[in-house]
Amino acid sequence: MTDCDCRTLIDRLPSRSKAYVFGSCLRSGQPPADIDLLIVYDPEVCPPEKTYDLHAPFINAARSTFDLPVDFTLLTFKEERDSRFVEDTSAISLHVLWPNL
Repeated sequence: MTDCDCRTLIDRLPSRSKAYVFGSCLRSGQPPADIDLLIVYDPEVCPPEKTYDLHAPFINAARSTFDLPVDFTLLTFKEERDSRFVEDTSAISLHVLWPNL
């Protein structure tokens, strides 16, 4: 994947949404079987009933960018805070992985 692919992918996120990678693709050792991505979103910008549709450009781009199956989890900022998903899974923001984008 090139920097251009990464920039295009991140640019497809709706306003105030953030994407994180977690799971086996972050662990060293064996190659991952898939890529797990978390999308955290603002329900004021992306109403829950429209969340998947509003994130579809990002989801479709991610599926076509990576050479592995991509699984998605979508949470509001409050749901993520309450569940501590990022902390508990040691998820890493895509902006941290690609800071120059």
